[in-house]
Amino acid sequence: MIKRLILFITLFILAAGFLNVSLLFADDRIGDMRDKIEKEKEKQDKEKEEHHHNNNNNDDDDDDSSGCGGCLGIFSIFSSGDDDDDSGSSGSSDSGNSGGGSSDYNDTSSEPGGCMFGFFDLFGQVRYADHPYSGQCPYNFVGSANACPKNEKFVFLQVDVEGTYLFEDTYGINAKASMDLTVLRVTMFYQTVMEPGDYFNVFSGNAGFTIPIGDGMLHLFAGFYLMDIISEMLFSFGTEFTYFFPANIILDIYSLNAFYGDLGFHTLSCSISYAIGNFSIGAGFNYNYYAGITFMGPMLKITMWI
Repeated sequence: MIKRLILFITLFILAAGFLNVSLLFADDRIGDMRDKIEKEKEKQDKEKEEHHHNNNNNDDDDDDSSGCGGCLGIFSIFSSGDDDDDSGSSGSSDSGNSGGGSSDYNDTSSEPGGCMFGFFDLFGQVRYADHPYSGQCPYNFVGSANACPKNEKFVFLQVDVEGTYLFEDTYGINAKASMDLTVLRVTMFYQTVMEPGDYFNVFSGNAGFTIPIGDGMLHLFAGFYLMDIISEMLFSFGTEFTYFFPANIILDIYSLNAFYGDLGFHTLSCSISYAIGNFSIGAGFNYNYYAGITFMGPMLKITMWI
């Protein structure tokens, strides 16, 4: 029954991908993406030049009014000095009359927040099994050290490799490596998209935290985003949700996002895998929306836990 279910899901994902091939009609999608990014660069360079020009004009106007402004500035300095003396004397007298002020302030000192305390408590409690479905609790990969005494690992590594057919003689490879220290998580993401005569690469590093949800994990993260077509580093953010079903079935949904001016760069990956010891093999669908150009298609996935 489980094998039939996996086969049905895989065939459904592949069929859905091929049905969407009619939407991908651009002959040179990477070239079109490069053109859009180049136009955005020119737009930003023009805005920077106009902003610099406006600043220079404002500096010239300030220089023209510096003579009178300097006199007013000197006068204001002497005026503020007199005001400070008056306020200092009145302040000392007021402080002498309000002797209980400091004790009231000390009484309002806040204790550690409940949210922060809960985070550190979770950090000290969360433990992982050696690998998913390794026999602990009974297939709970992530859980409390009290609820699952056999879950002893507080650090684990995970490596994912995905091969995607993006239609129109275009292929993609995604690689993701992550390290979890109880509820803290660091992830490195690499992607290359290739078509005849052209290609581009994406690299992103992110850090965040993990929220255990039953037999699943929700990851929230942020970091940096690099694309070899863009000459600057971008801010990235995203989420990942992994859920461990019975019968060694794993659902994984990964999202990564970045923006360059008015252009958005979005990656969404969804897969269903079957775990065998420290490894899992699965199939899914990759969707990439880069600067208004769509790259999407079915993919095969291999995961390893260390």
